[in-house]
Amino acid sequence: MDKKEHSVLAGQLSIAVPQVYAETATGQVRSGQLDAAEQSLTTGFRLDPSEPLLWLAKARLQQARDMPRLALASVNYALAIWQDADTHYIFYQKALALAEEIAAVAFGSCDCDRVVVRVRKPHPPVGGPCDDAGIEIVRHTVNRR
Repeated sequence: MDKKEHSVLAGQLSIAVPQVYAETATGQVRSGQLDAAEQSLTTGFRLDPSEPLLWLAKARLQQARDMPRLALASVNYALAIWQDADTHYIFYQKALALAEEIAAVAFGSCDCDRVVVRVRKPHPPVGGPCDDAGIEIVRHTVNRR
C-alpha cells in the first residue's frame, strides 16, 4: 500500500472512529502542532463526546498549553467514564500515569516535597450513579525551609 492509499484509508476510518482523532491529536501535540490537535479534538468530540481517549488527548493538549489543572480535570473525566473498567486495562493504566505526570507539574512549582496522587474507584450510592470519580490529591507536603 503506498502513502496515498494509506492516507485515503485513514481518512475513511477517521470519519466513523473518534479514537483515530484522539490518536491524531496526541501525535500532533507531541510534534508541537497544537492548533491542529485542537481541530482534531473538535472533530472527534463532535462524533462522540464520551470517548475517553479524546479526553486523554485533550489533557495532553492542555498540558502542552501549560494548563495542568484543566488537564487533570480532563483525565478525571476519562477516568470517570472508565469507572467500571478493569484496573489492568492498558488505557486505564495510561490515564493513571498521565494523571501522576500532570499532578507533578501542577504542584511542581509550589516548593513542596512531593505530591501523592491516588485515583479512587467510585462506589455508586444506593439509588443513583456516583459522580465522585477520579483523582484525589491525598498528600501535598510543603517544604518549610
